[in-house]
Amino acid sequence: MGSLTAPMNLLLSDLDGVLLESHSYHESLRRTMDLVGAALGFASPVLPLEGVLAFEAAGITSEWESSAMCTALLLERLWQLAPDASLGLRLPEKLLPPHGLPVPDLAGFARILSDDRSTESRPRENAIALLRSQFAHLPPARLETLVGMVQDARDPERSLTFRLIQELNLGSERFEALYRLAPQLQTKSYLSTCDRPRLNPIEREALRSWIARPNHAFAIFTNRPSSGPDGTSGAPEAEIGLACAGLGGLPIVGMGDLAWLATQRGLEPHALLKPSPIHVLTAMQLALDAALPDALMDAAALALDGRLGSCWSALDGARVVAIEDASKGVRSAAAAAAALRKYGLNLRLTLLGIPDHPEKARALRDAGAAIVTDIHQALDHVPGWHRPS
Repeated sequence: MGSLTAPMNLLLSDLDGVLLESHSYHESLRRTMDLVGAALGFASPVLPLEGVLAFEAAGITSEWESSAMCTALLLERLWQLAPDASLGLRLPEKLLPPHGLPVPDLAGFARILSDDRSTESRPRENAIALLRSQFAHLPPARLETLVGMVQDARDPERSLTFRLIQELNLGSERFEALYRLAPQLQTKSYLSTCDRPRLNPIEREALRSWIARPNHAFAIFTNRPSSGPDGTSGAPEAEIGLACAGLGGLPIVGMGDLAWLATQRGLEPHALLKPSPIHVLTAMQLALDAALPDALMDAAALALDGRLGSCWSALDGARVVAIEDASKGVRSAAAAAAALRKYGLNLRLTLLGIPDHPEKARALRDAGAAIVTDIHQALDHVPGWHRPS
């Protein structure tokens, strides 16, 4: 279908690693693993930065899941020395004395998972399958303990690592208010104190000016938890990040929003997050000024039901730039464009990746992204963008 108006220029961006210099999630993961490691008698650091990035390169970008996987591997190693060792939902008051056992090859576990591209959309399932393969020799009850840790990684009622990660992310006060659980650490929010904007005030104003021009649109798509359309779907981590990036008020779609939609559709809460095309399709509609619930429903109608509403016509011939630091977001954008092309809406899509590690660069290239060094070089690919002097 043709358009008589000038084509739309659409900019879509991830938040962490692109618009936000985000140390918080890495630090909360590393701190959590040091706390768990100390409880089990392992020396710090348990998970150096190289290990953190190996999990991200495998497509495992949720620290809830990577911390649970690492904890399962630590516990299995400890069983070689202390067969009765276990962990509850709170850190023990008395830590195990140092025993000298080496930390398992956590990064190696992540690299094995990275060999299967489906790990991006099935991180827990693939990790569980790998645990079952590597530790098939264990007694069934012990193997199920390890499996349960990974299976329950996102459940505050069943996962120690989820509780630690979230208390560090949100701070003890907000964690207690949100989850109605007693805090363990008495910490300030890493999200509020560790992250920094990657655009300076002049650049942020230039971005807002670009968005305000006719036929220009922008939205952020992130796997960060968010409060959702009903305000109760999850922790407001996307909203905190947007404020830290200095981009408050701009459209953003996060985990809580997609979880709300998944519930409406009778799906698992995280089924529609990137690499699902629905994540980027929702961001596209938000950029076009759709209300959040409408954007979610229209994205689902297209991707799940094959119904193309009139709300998509503005994207015919659009020039779309999607900027990511993780391969699953690149795949989400590519799948969203493919879904629209199926109905004759031909987008000119540019996929850009900003890696912070060679393994992530490889994963981004494999997903179809051109590699750029940072957000500034990425914005140079955006039609009509001029670097502010």
